[in-house]
Amino acid sequence: MTISTVDQDGYPDARVLILKNVINEAFYFASSSESRKGRQLEDNPHVALTFYWPALGRQIRIRGTAADMGNEAGADDFRKRSAGARAVAMTGCQSQELESEEVLDSSIEAQEERIQRDPDVVSPHWRLYAVNAREVEFWQGDSGRKHTRGETRMNTIESYFDPFPVLETERTLLRPLTYDDLDDMYSYCSVPAVAEFTTWVAHQSKEDTKGFIDFVMNRYEADKLGPWGIEDKQTKRLIGSCNYLGCDSNSMRVELGYVLSDQYWNKGIMTEVVSKIIQFGFEEVGLERIQARCMVDNTGSAKVMEKVGMKFEGVLRNYMKVKNVLRDLKMYAILKEDFHSI
Repeated sequence: MTISTVDQDGYPDARVLILKNVINEAFYFASSSESRKGRQLEDNPHVALTFYWPALGRQIRIRGTAADMGNEAGADDFRKRSAGARAVAMTGCQSQELESEEVLDSSIEAQEERIQRDPDVVSPHWRLYAVNAREVEFWQGDSGRKHTRGETRMNTIESYFDPFPVLETERTLLRPLTYDDLDDMYSYCSVPAVAEFTTWVAHQSKEDTKGFIDFVMNRYEADKLGPWGIEDKQTKRLIGSCNYLGCDSNSMRVELGYVLSDQYWNKGIMTEVVSKIIQFGFEEVGLERIQARCMVDNTGSAKVMEKVGMKFEGVLRNYMKVKNVLRDLKMYAILKEDFHSI
């Protein structure tokens, strides 16, 4: 496929890449964040994809936004590459002026030796991107010049987050996160008890918190879909977050994830928040299923799921490695018909 990006001056760049995968209407490719396209995507995530079959006179054009899928996804994609491809990527020379071919060969040889010593080594700059399609054009050429063009706009779950939906409950305001939330977020993300049943470790410094907010800002910019910040109406402080994960627009299914400051536990706050977000999902987005998982010993989270009407569907044994330990997870879900029967 051909991917087109735009530089800071508004000039477009196009290059041919390998399409890695297509999952839930998202088109995946990988690249170094230090490459020209990587730097351009950091400044402007809007892209265009082009697929062309000359023998058929057929073309598909896609416009959308590219989202960085995070460190773990990038590392996983990098490990799947051949040893030679990894060695070349780790030289860090992409889009840079080449001093000499001898210098490049020497650098590649050094990286090949490094990979032999440590097969799991990854480049910190290798990223996996997902392009969420906004517009798709199908074009079919005709020998008589009567070309046919069909265009469609994707009605995805992500499209309901442009603009970002601000929601309100009796005690909270659910709105986008901002850098102004850094201190409040650090105050609860640094508490070991809050991070006990999460996939992330307790933040050790405000730099950890800023790194997470950086990631969220990229999600907001790229595909508009990101977490709701939970603001206490009375104090105007951020006390947690809740978001849709693993969105599947084909099946209209999402998974919930949430975290709440320990200062607000056992007050019904999260039940209030999750109920509102479930209502939004079924009544506004048109979801068919909302699910959530929690570790089997996370009784607090399980109680929230039960209180909002989710049904326990079973235990997923050794389902996910969390902090280097395979954990059993409880699966809860609520269907559209369940919601409307409550």
